[in-house]
Amino acid sequence: MYRSICIAAVQIENMSWATIGKDVAVSIKLLNKGLSEGKNIRAKLSATKSTANIKQSESSFGNIAVNEMQVCQTPFTFFVQADSIEIEKFKLTIQDENKNEWVEFFEIPLKKDLPEIKDFEIADGKIFTVAKGGNNIETILLGNGNGDGVANPGESIVILVRDNNKYWRTNLFSSDKYVNPFGVNTRISDDWSDFDWVGASAKYSIPLLSSNCPENHSIEFFAEYWLPDHPLHIIKQGVIKIKVKGNDKTAPNISWVHIEGDNTLQTKIYDGSKIQYVKARLIKKDDPEKSFEIELKDDGISEDRVKGDNVFSKKIPEQKFGFYRVVIEATDSFGNKTVEEAPDQFALH
Repeated sequence: MYRSICIAAVQIENMSWATIGKDVAVSIKLLNKGLSEGKNIRAKLSATKSTANIKQSESSFGNIAVNEMQVCQTPFTFFVQADSIEIEKFKLTIQDENKNEWVEFFEIPLKKDLPEIKDFEIADGKIFTVAKGGNNIETILLGNGNGDGVANPGESIVILVRDNNKYWRTNLFSSDKYVNPFGVNTRISDDWSDFDWVGASAKYSIPLLSSNCPENHSIEFFAEYWLPDHPLHIIKQGVIKIKVKGNDKTAPNISWVHIEGDNTLQTKIYDGSKIQYVKARLIKKDDPEKSFEIELKDDGISEDRVKGDNVFSKKIPEQKFGFYRVVIEATDSFGNKTVEEAPDQFALH
């Protein structure tokens, strides 16, 4: 008998988020983490609060082999009417043919049916003057791409809404499968402490577009941004639709570089496609003529802790103590290459 079955993912079908006042279809996947096949798996969905009305509460998953993931044969559906609800918690009761039972809980965020925002710009590696800290502005490079204002596969973008003659960076939500591949999800804080003195922080997103996104694919985002006001801030929300065009010509982005006390070098790198090759060149600070190169891996073997987490690692052989500069080179599956030196210097021993 297998030991357990658990929810691996909850996906809302055919929409970017669950909308208040509309029927919501939820496709649930189950992962068999046990030791033998699960047979005739069924599940029942129930609400934990009275605000959600379950319309389709039961579905079948058939047989699920060990380490296999299976999607429900019929989507579950529910309806929420109250416009003050922002999240709903659900209970899923799972049962096999022998009446063995498992219970899982999960939450689904809810959004109002909002108007479309049409006055916006796409920052894809372009300099913009934007609102900052509530009532200030800054001129800054935003996004990572070719800077043409068109969303291309492989780019990281910031969507700017024009309001009150300023550009405001937006916090974005989408369940589109071509957004944030490989678990990448970048969100930045814009500190408003100097404006409101309470430590508030507006958030904005930098979604990564998958390299395999089809030509002219339309992506919907739920967008939110703040406007400063006293005594409370104004929160504006809406729907933003973009079309993705072109090909991936954007090089990988190096997030950080670190060397642990045991001489293990790690770097976090993300890209819209699979990263094919990463190497590091280490240059001795007090003798730049002395340097060496190592290849870094994300295979979960040896000193790399987790396969496929975008952290590339390599343990450096024992060295005479000294400080080193580190230059990272990364190439994606399209041949796009980035070469970047880490801002810090690192000790090896």
